[in-house]
Amino acid sequence: MRLNLSPVPASFSGLAMIFGKRNKANKPTMNVVMHVPKTGGASVSAGLQKTFGTERVLRCDWFDQLVKHSKKNGLSGYDIVICHLGGRELSYLRDDFNLKISTFLRDPIERVFSNYRFWRQTAFDVMLDVDGVGKIPMIDPTLHWKDDLDRILLRSSEIWKYRELVDVATWQFATSIYERTGRSQNQALSEAKRRLRTMGFVGFQASLHADYVRLASTIEGTAVPEPLEKINRTEKQDGLVLDDDARSLITKYNALDVELYEWACTRFATTGSHTA
Repeated sequence: MRLNLSPVPASFSGLAMIFGKRNKANKPTMNVVMHVPKTGGASVSAGLQKTFGTERVLRCDWFDQLVKHSKKNGLSGYDIVICHLGGRELSYLRDDFNLKISTFLRDPIERVFSNYRFWRQTAFDVMLDVDGVGKIPMIDPTLHWKDDLDRILLRSSEIWKYRELVDVATWQFATSIYERTGRSQNQALSEAKRRLRTMGFVGFQASLHADYVRLASTIEGTAVPEPLEKINRTEKQDGLVLDDDARSLITKYNALDVELYEWACTRFATTGSHTA
């Protein structure tokens, strides 16, 4: 199965018209940045687009947007894609391209805290449809924020949106942020580590500016990266503090990501090596 390199006629519809086996021996290279939510991906993608041009860099939030773009416009000319792609979704690109995969990691406790604060500031009036229940508030401002966060984490197994706050990096690298069936937690962690080991570049949000420059040079050795700008930065004037209680609560639901991050720091960051 594959993504078309050229636009699909308007009369074509459905994934069957988008995907199909390609048997060319020489496939072009596609640099794929697996964007883990709230790790600086919006800033990185903007920087890459300024550095290499929007005609080469495609930014999509989710896989379905990548599919729609391929159907309408094709992927010819692009050699960099940054998207919240899951491990299983890489196969749709692999049939047509030789993939060079990279990512950025962030301390999972800080990542979840930032993600929740972002929701609290931007999704305070969003309602979610829950099977058998009906509509519920995505964020409940009537609760103390820690109680609301606890509510969200507790219901992450039944409400897919809330899974963005629970072991998201592990499951994204292994299979999918949302669909988490077919393997145990230990299997998912093992697959996530394997994915990171095979990547061409692993950067860290804690050293985002320096690692962004390294990523650009990894993509193209002669690149002169444009300055990195902060995008979607969570404001800090909300009174929320990541104290010991909040850390304990988040850690309780993110044991896989905590282990994955500590392992990655030992393998990549502390050794000074950002290439797998």
